Amino acid sequence: MIFIKKFKSQKKIREFLNNSNKNFFYKTELSTKWFFHRLEVTFFEINDIISFCKEHLDSIIKDILLTKDYEMSFSYFNKQFLITLNIRGFKININIFDFVFILETLLHTYISRKFQNDFKFIIIFNYDKLMLLEAVQSVVKRVLSSKKDQLLPVMNKEQRKLVHSNVLKFPEVISKSIGSENNRQIIIKYNYKK
Repeated sequence: MIFIKKFKSQKKIREFLNNSNKNFFYKTELSTKWFFHRLEVTFFEINDIISFCKEHLDSIIKDILLTKDYEMSFSYFNKQFLITLNIRGFKININIFDFVFILETLLHTYISRKFQNDFKFIIIFNYDKLMLLEAVQSVVKRVLSSKKDQLLPVMNKEQRKLVHSNVLKFPEVISKSIGSENNRQIIIKYNYKK
């Protein structure tokens, strides 16, 4: 539920928030009318953000990936959204890891502009095995040619295990998991010690 309220001061906003039984996020704008300053505050809840995200992801998946066969789920903790995506039956001409990073950046940009808050979006994509292995090989080639580290998107434990075992086939590169359990990523590095 999004609603707008006007206040005379920041103190009045804090009083309103302290007396409310709900957790709101808000954005403020200063408005002036006949020498009177008012703070116009737009309040919104997590469900508003999730609905907005879902709407944009729906259109991206249907219009760009040209598929209607997908599932998504959302969880939220401390200004961080974890989105699990399971998309079936699509082809894309770029590396799937790059696509996931692009989706995360688009969502961050949309939400930051719409709600004027700095939320983080993490997409856990449910890769099929072939897609994952092709993407890993593409990243390995990129690391070998540039000798620069490549960070992969957040993955679940099984996906990370598959990536690590596949990277072992290439002695010129090494892989390492970084981050906390719900936010674990793999970094692939050039192996200078080989």
